[in-house]
Amino acid sequence: RIKNPRASARTLHSLGNGIVFKKWGRVQIDEKRGQKLALRASGLRNPPSGLIPAIAKLASLGKNVAPFASVAQLVEIASDFGLDGDLEDVQWASRHDVWNTEMLASAAAQAMQLATERDGFIDYDDMIFLPVRMKWMRPQFDMVLVDECQDMNAPQYRIVFALGQTHKNVILVGDPDQSLYGFRGA
Repeated sequence: RIKNPRASARTLHSLGNGIVFKKWGRVQIDEKRGQKLALRASGLRNPPSGLIPAIAKLASLGKNVAPFASVAQLVEIASDFGLDGDLEDVQWASRHDVWNTEMLASAAAQAMQLATERDGFIDYDDMIFLPVRMKWMRPQFDMVLVDECQDMNAPQYRIVFALGQTHKNVILVGDPDQSLYGFRGA
């Protein structure tokens, strides 16, 4: 419904995907990329049941909460989001390998780093994570208006404020009573 040819209405994922496209060219969406990177980051050929999903889940949270997270910060995120239970399931399934939260966080940090390597694929987290982590954002818009800002996470805020010319031309509209995305750091 926008009639001004200089204006556009896009999702933050669409904006982020456009930034990735400018830097990496065409990439394909691979919903399993996080799992594949988690497997590589684990360094195991036959990981215990539940380990790869736990690493992928923590890496995804890291991408959505703290794209520059250290291992120590990922340990805190694992605790804050209750991933300790996931790790207990891994311990039960593994008779030989003992994985603690720091090892899980270290593997998640490695998976996040692997996500920054161009391989022709991205996942939905990467559409926001890569422009932030790789510092690819540049001011593009005279005015940025965001609706439903209560559902934004920290990397999304970084994108919004980086794409505006100044902080004075960013308008955020939201309702804290309607937040649905706390599970991803909103």
